[in-house]
Amino acid sequence: MRAGGVILSLLIVGGCLGGIRVFGTLKAGGAFATVETNYDLSCTQVLGVPGTEDLVIDRSTGVVFVSSHDRRAELAFGGEKNDLRGGIYAYDPGRPSLGFAELTAVNKDGAGPQGFRPHGLSLYTAADGTRTLMVVNHPDGVENTVEIYDVIDADDKENGLPRLAYRITVTSPLLVNPNDLVALDAVRFYATNDHGSKHPTARMLEDYLRLNLASVVYFDGEVFRTALGGLTFANGIEVNGSGDEIYVAETTDGRVGSYTIDPESGDLEFKRKWDLKYGVDNIDVAADGSLWIGGHPKLLDFVAHSQDPRVLSAGKVVRIDPASKEEPKRIFQTDGDIISGLSVAAEYAGKIVMGQVFGDGLLVCE
Repeated sequence: MRAGGVILSLLIVGGCLGGIRVFGTLKAGGAFATVETNYDLSCTQVLGVPGTEDLVIDRSTGVVFVSSHDRRAELAFGGEKNDLRGGIYAYDPGRPSLGFAELTAVNKDGAGPQGFRPHGLSLYTAADGTRTLMVVNHPDGVENTVEIYDVIDADDKENGLPRLAYRITVTSPLLVNPNDLVALDAVRFYATNDHGSKHPTARMLEDYLRLNLASVVYFDGEVFRTALGGLTFANGIEVNGSGDEIYVAETTDGRVGSYTIDPESGDLEFKRKWDLKYGVDNIDVAADGSLWIGGHPKLLDFVAHSQDPRVLSAGKVVRIDPASKEEPKRIFQTDGDIISGLSVAAEYAGKIVMGQVFGDGLLVCE
């Protein structure tokens, strides 16, 4: 066969394989699915802060820490630098009259930079009750960072919410596209890179071809290293109650994996996975050890919703009990009318608190 024929054959084969991958992505992204609202909960919308993409509940107080940023306005700038600033907020579902309290102090003098853009966050509570909050940040400039804070209780616990005391910023070239993180203690953490490339076009190819270039990196308190590779859009990450097992959500493959932690190296070894068949996003581990996973049953609608709030993006919450062989249980599903672009759900004391990537506020359900 002539060289031209070989090249043409390779292009045809490559096009076919690429088409198969794209079709698989469309199917996995819910392009052919119908999503109807289905939940048996009493829900209230709590408005006041935009883009509540991630949240974590302090189970010692019931206070919810919320990562907030106007991501739709950010996209309107085309990725260029701008003065949009996000924040970390506290909200107490048991005292709704207090509303949202902004807590963010990004550097030691308490003045946060204009470029503070929080993403995933994680709360660690030590045996003595001291608490550490870690936050993924995408500031102005090239390097992504993780901001680490001490949580300080309010002086008046009846009429006030906690505050944050800045401790340290850590960064590394290995934080390519950090999305979420989980604190192992007051200094160590794992973080997910949802893509392997920084370039927007390369990231788009990773998404639509479901290329396994995402990773999990480990910070041991001094240095970063890659703990796990070969993932597709690594997103939410959490640790079990005993601290020896990590859960990682892969959005475009619609699955959650479980990995045991090597106590010496911090490497992660595959244990099992759950194929949930929707765009899994953030993970929360409840007090009973169950996993609560928010996400997007129709990923292409979610992409359209990122550009236009009039396009509704369906949401879904599934509960997994890792200790049993029972099938994952659907807790909540919406076509996007009550909350659109649902990205996270956490359960505590009979309440479920949900956040969204672009819209305003939280959804609190009984």
